[in-house]
Formats: sequence, structure tokens, C-alpha cells
Amino acid sequence: MIYKHKFLVGINSVNKKFKMKNKAILECLENTASLHSIDINQGIEEIYKNKLTWVLVEWDLEILERPKYNDEIEVRTWAKYSNSKFAYKDFEIYINGKKCVNATSKWIVINLLTKQIVPVTKEYVDIYSPEQKEAIKVSELGRIEEEENFDNVHGLNDSNNSVEQMSLFAPREEELANKICDIFNSFDTKYQNTFEIHNVELQVWEHIKSNKRNLSILLSSPIADMGENAFSYFNPDKTDEIKLNEGIKNNAFLQSLYKDKDF
Repeated sequence: MIYKHKFLVGINSVNKKFKMKNKAILECLENTASLHSIDINQGIEEIYKNKLTWVLVEWDLEILERPKYNDEIEVRTWAKYSNSKFAYKDFEIYINGKKCVNATSKWIVINLLTKQIVPVTKEYVDIYSPEQKEAIKVSELGRIEEEENFDNVHGLNDSNNSVEQMSLFAPREEELANKICDIFNSFDTKYQNTFEIHNVELQVWEHIKSNKRNLSILLSSPIADMGENAFSYFNPDKTDEIKLNEGIKNNAFLQSLYKDKDF
């Protein structure tokens, strides 16, 4: 079963270039997943009855064309295959019949009483009438240990337990990236107000011994090139480089990040 729902891209969902932010795209996908569950009678009432809830643990997002302010987008979602640990759900976003976003997601089932992961049963997944269609291959998603306990998952300790589907990892990375991007756009350089988030990714860095994933935030400017205007070189008299370094040095938030041993 492929479930479809339409949204209008509002002003709070876009960046300074009026293009839809990653965080807003993910929120649309999560909302569509919730509406899909409600449509097949697997909403909040079933959570109270079964004491089980789906928890989103990972995304993989591919943006072909970023939706813009006031675009009407159609989100399509469907359940994919599953195993005893995980269930997978795919998404596509269309504008006027043209696909602009692919996404896949990984879900676990948690018992609200014990706060423990429980097996994903075939009966539970079959309610969603899984499709063979695949937007992004599952192998591109990471892994999570089956026996892990999620006592501190946001939402599980709420007294009303009224969250139908919860993100295990809130998109704080996007919030941090947006904040840093805004700071760089405020600096008085030739690149002012042109920086945009090119990529935000959690990954294992080869130059660090730890196997934990680390956050990479890549900013880019459309006016930069590989000549004398390249972001790496700035302008020949180094004015922009000096201004940028001074801005970083004088910005309290960036300096607080430098003091963080994990930054």
C-alpha cells in the first residue's frame, strides 16, 4: 500500500533562499508516516491498547531538487520489508508529478512499559501491506544493537505517552548546522548571506581511533569557484580570510564549541 498526502511548503520550512530545509523535509516525512498509521487504524488508540510504539532510528535522504516556498508537495510512503530487528519505510516527494526527494528510514518497536526493544513481527508489519518498491537501498543505513535499552528516549517517559511515532535521534544536527550557517552569513565578507548547508552527516572519521560516528557539517557558497574567488583562498589581499577569522574569534557561540572536547 502506497499512502499519499499533500503539503504546502510554508515560510517556516524554508531557508533564506526560500528553499525547503532538511529538517522541514524530514518533519513532512515523519508526519506522513503518522498519517499513514492513522489511515490504517494504527494510531494513538492502538498504542494505549498494545503498549507498543514505532520508534524511528535512522534516515537516509536523497534530495534531487529542493522544494521551494509555496510549492505543493505530494509525499508518498510505503512499508518495505522487515526482519526481527527492524522495519523499513520508504518515501518519495513529488512536485507537479516530478520526483524531487527519495528517502528510506529504519524503525524499531519499543514496549512502552519496559522501554525495551521488542521483535518486529511479521503480523505487525503486514498491517501496512508492504511493497516491493525501493526508494533507497536498505544497505546504506547503519546498524543499531538489538539489546540496547532506551530509558532516555525523549517521549517515552511522558505521562500520557501520546506520541504515535518518535524519533530516537532528534534532528539537533540540522539545528546546529543552521545556526553555524547563519553565523557565517552574518560575517561582513563577499560571501555574506550566500552560505548554505551543503551536507550534514554523521560518520566515522578515519583519522580518529574511536568507532563512534562524528558530525560533519559542510557549508558552501554558490559564488565560490576554484579560481581567485575560491572559498579556500578568499580574495588576494586576504581581507575576507581576516574578517572570517576575526568573526569566529569574536563569536561567543563558536568559541564555546571550540572549548568542547568533542568538537
